[in-house]
Amino acid sequence: MHNAYGRASIRLDGKEIAGFTWMDGYLREWDLHQRWKETGVWDDGNAALKEKWAKDGTYSEMDFLEAALSYLNLPIQQALASENPLVRVFAVMDRRLGKRTLQAIADAAAYQSDPAWVRQFYELRLSVC
Repeated sequence: MHNAYGRASIRLDGKEIAGFTWMDGYLREWDLHQRWKETGVWDDGNAALKEKWAKDGTYSEMDFLEAALSYLNLPIQQALASENPLVRVFAVMDRRLGKRTLQAIADAAAYQSDPAWVRQFYELRLSVC
């Protein structure tokens, strides 16, 4: 149905490992509103809030769709280097990501600084490599 609330999720063996809902979008709006009340500035590009949302995995279904559309137009190496954690998740789950590149990612352990909800995708992919 057009203009209805939506939901996106990533599931593995019937278990949801990441979910993205309209409610998460409202939680982000609430954070922005609280910041606006404190500072008098509406700043949806606020770095501290973006970091908080990335850490918590607070993404709406629209964030999921935007990341998916962005990902589809990127070479795999650019997707792996994206600032958007969702784009990186799509990239690490892509079969175009070969064993050598995956091993280089594991050796560098750069993904260890990602939030836990993102790391689980790297760990999943590394476990079957």
